[in-house]
Amino acid sequence: MNWDTRLSSILTETDASVARIKQRLNTTSISSKVDLLLDRINTEDAAFDESLARSVQPCPTCISLPHCRMATEELAAIRRQLHSQAKIVESLTQSVNRLKQERELQQQRINKLEGEVHRLQNSPHSGLESLLGHRIEGLKSEFHNLQQQMFHQPDGDCTPDVYPSSSILQEMHESKKLLWQEYECVRTEVEQLKHTLNRQEEDLFHQMSATDEMKGTQSRYCKMLEDLMNSYRAQSHDLDKAKVETRSTQQELGHVKSTVTDLKDQMKSLCLEKPLMKLTGKKRARQKSMKDSLREEMFTSSVIDDSSSELSLTDVSSDELSSTTEIKEPEVS
Repeated sequence: MNWDTRLSSILTETDASVARIKQRLNTTSISSKVDLLLDRINTEDAAFDESLARSVQPCPTCISLPHCRMATEELAAIRRQLHSQAKIVESLTQSVNRLKQERELQQQRINKLEGEVHRLQNSPHSGLESLLGHRIEGLKSEFHNLQQQMFHQPDGDCTPDVYPSSSILQEMHESKKLLWQEYECVRTEVEQLKHTLNRQEEDLFHQMSATDEMKGTQSRYCKMLEDLMNSYRAQSHDLDKAKVETRSTQQELGHVKSTVTDLKDQMKSLCLEKPLMKLTGKKRARQKSMKDSLREEMFTSSVIDDSSSELSLTDVSSDELSSTTEIKEPEVS
């Protein structure tokens, strides 16, 4: 029958659309909208690793100092922390890529499901029940007219047509029963089709809600990724500042070391010059005291007795000098 073929075609199309929807739900595709961000992260990480690999090694003399050792330990800790955060950023970018791909897939599925629902709603099969109702009403009216024609026949024709009228009634009853069964089958099929459409609409609604949740999680992950990128930049800036400070401290330590060596040399020279200065000072003081004593003796000798001054001043001074040198030698030794 024509209605059976149409209903079977509707059901086959519905099953095919459901199968396509399931297949699309199980398939995966690759499309990413954060490739530029990933490339930027990778390039920054590579540049940071290269800068760390080419970082200036501290001088071996400064390693023993506590400030340099603390600075190198802090640099190593910062480097390890940045490496771990770079790994975390990479894993988060991979998860964000997956979420982007799933969002695009869900968006494609939603668009296709909306198109199919729109097509099914606008299809002429929605008026199938009304057409069947009109046809049943027409059959009922025809049956009623036939009954009226049979009961309103003339009396002469009524007696010989008893058996044919009963056969006609039986045939009409059977045809009515068949039509009713067909109507029930069509109605059940239409109900099933409505149920499948409602189920598809519910699935579409659930998919749309899941897509909204996925969008929210994706926005959160993007925000987390941006925060990590900002922290990564700040830490790299802090690391550069720490490198500059370490270099400046190394230079200052070099200057301090040079000044310390200069002071050591000056101390050594002062230690060597000090006993010589003491000896020269003692010699000068003794010579001065000797000269004063000689002058006093000369003055006293000139006053007391001029005859006792037969010796010249040079002889006295030479004798006194020899005596003073003899007295001075044991003190120096």
